[in-house]
Amino acid sequence: MYGGAINSKGTVNIINSTFINNTAKCGGAIYIKGGNLNIWDTKFINNYADIFGGAITSVRSNLKLSNI
Repeated sequence: MYGGAINSKGTVNIINSTFINNTAKCGGAIYIKGGNLNIWDTKFINNYADIFGGAITSVRSNLKLSNI
């Protein structure tokens, strides 16, 4: 329902990855709540959310994004 590929409340580090065709109610590829999300050199292709966050939904979390 939340986060088609990843649903987390902790720390998530993603490096050199590709998220393709993920679907969810919120956060098509990734949903994170109250955690830390660090993403480097990653592609998001054709991800979809019914309500919001086609690629990423972040709730009260710290984000560090580089080359996405």
